Amino acid sequence: GRAIALRLATEGAEVLCCDLIAEPRSVDPEEPTEKPTHVEIAEQGGSARFQAMGVGDERSVEEGFDRAGELELPLRICVLNAGIFTGEASILDETAENHDRTLRVNERGVWLGCRAAARRFVAGGEGGRIVCIASISGLVGRTDESAYCASKGAVVNLVRAVAVELAP
Repeated sequence: GRAIALRLATEGAEVLCCDLIAEPRSVDPEEPTEKPTHVEIAEQGGSARFQAMGVGDERSVEEGFDRAGELELPLRICVLNAGIFTGEASILDETAENHDRTLRVNERGVWLGCRAAARRFVAGGEGGRIVCIASISGLVGRTDESAYCASKGAVVNLVRAVAVELAP
């Protein structure tokens, strides 16, 4: 998500960075944590702001999109890339809670984001672009990743359905 936001800003987009928290999560414990993405964009001369959002929560998603409107940020592109992987677990051992959490973020989050963006694109009359990030795991099964594969497979087919519906 960070790389996408930085590139869009480089191309001139005003970016609203949405996540649970502004601070980036360190991928490598040996590497220092980077600056928040919206700060990095601003330091590079771009325009960016942060909005707290829990993608699996309908109210949070709607408030995030409303905030973009309040800031008068023109919505032209919506990139939906939030996702979680709760770890490898056999279908025999995975908890229903981890399964539900994975689907809440990975599938429901994309569905809520697609719906919110699409409503605004259609109402605005100018259309727009929705980019959804899935995974190869949405196309193939992987050992000990049933919930993750299910969530990403749902995203792949959701995108197909939304594309057909909104193409006109």
